[in-house]
Amino acid sequence: MPPAETNAAPLPSRPLGETVGSLLAAWLIPGLGHILHRDVLRGIFQFVLIQVTFGLGLLLHGAVLWPAYNPLDWGANAMNILTFVIQLANGLAALLCLAVSQAFPGWAEATRAHALFELGSVYLLISGAMNSFTVGALFDRHLRWGRAPLPPL
Repeated sequence: MPPAETNAAPLPSRPLGETVGSLLAAWLIPGLGHILHRDVLRGIFQFVLIQVTFGLGLLLHGAVLWPAYNPLDWGANAMNILTFVIQLANGLAALLCLAVSQAFPGWAEATRAHALFELGSVYLLISGAMNSFTVGALFDRHLRWGRAPLPPL
């Protein structure tokens, strides 16, 4: 059978600046992108879930630190860099944690030596992965091509 023809006009595409701005806001503050696109309950739930997970990671002495580099072990280097990038997906919280670790290197080394550092860092990794998924969900639900823009408030 031939495909059915439709008379529907294609939906207008969003300006690139609006899309990038929404994605950047969603990355910096988890859930903010959904809130900006009137999906308030989903945005608040995502914010609380990701921040609680990040906070648990900090309570367990985890921290977002620059990845350790060992010139003799390329496999560990790759894992350290990937872990660091995913932890940075926490947005503003990860950037603040990284700034504190840069400003106070003694604190960063004491944190890295703590017995629960690895466990806390896993929580930070999980919260970063959750935020990257929420940014992807924002794009899929509200920003991808073919979706109608929301009317102004």
